[in-house]
Amino acid sequence: MGHEKQRLNYVLFLVAGAGFVNVARAMTLSFLAIKLQQSFGLGPAMIGVLLGIGPLVGAVAAPFAGSLSDKVGRKTVLTLTLLSMAIAMAGMGIAETVLAFCLAQIVAAVAVAINEPISRALMSDVCPEPLRLKYFSWRYMAINFGFAVGPLIGIAAGAASMTLFIIAGAVYAMFALALYLLAVPLHRSAVEQ
Repeated sequence: MGHEKQRLNYVLFLVAGAGFVNVARAMTLSFLAIKLQQSFGLGPAMIGVLLGIGPLVGAVAAPFAGSLSDKVGRKTVLTLTLLSMAIAMAGMGIAETVLAFCLAQIVAAVAVAINEPISRALMSDVCPEPLRLKYFSWRYMAINFGFAVGPLIGIAAGAASMTLFIIAGAVYAMFALALYLLAVPLHRSAVEQ
């Protein structure tokens, strides 16, 4: 298989992966407030605080992800964030206390905050420059598809059920494993140096 074809296949893999993980994310995270109210009897103010802590911590952690990915590699950081998200999703599904749920939700929010920019950077590294606009458009379409279909799956399967969180964790884990097993096709100039 030609080098250019390998790069495009890897880009398509990243596009498909973005779609699948966002289906998983949307089928669970869309119902976090319901889960917190049903499982723990929390009121709106406390739910808002608990759901706001994760993105706040993620916003603080995300800037450090870029330099970390430069040191250890984008693929490594992306794989670790996907595994973290898998564990966090399962943790939210099986959490029996507010503290356990909150910790899992913070891990998930930080992983998402790190995952998005690193995923885009890896795709940019691999995708040939003349085709970036096309494939990034496909990526955004896959993400939007995930957020359109995910909540519908969540409703059909029982909004905020433990099973949904476990399934979402499995989707993240499978994408992490596939990402780990696939070699990142490098630019010819990077190989020649």
